[in-house]
Amino acid sequence: MTVTYPEVGATQTGQLPAGYRHIHRRVEVRDLPAVAAGMRAWGIHRGAGLAVRAPGEPTVGLEFRSCVFYT
Repeated sequence: MTVTYPEVGATQTGQLPAGYRHIHRRVEVRDLPAVAAGMRAWGIHRGAGLAVRAPGEPTVGLEFRSCVFYT
């Protein structure tokens, strides 16, 4: 996979790169099966406002594309 930004791996250090809009959010999970089902249906990506184009459910090694639509 080819990426188009220079800060590849920058979030692994704990310091987020400047120039991006960083979002931090914590929630208490009360229904873990529902959360897992949502993750398997790309719910996290779609909930963040991304459109997902993928050949199936998320799996290790799956390549997919997502787009943000600003209105």
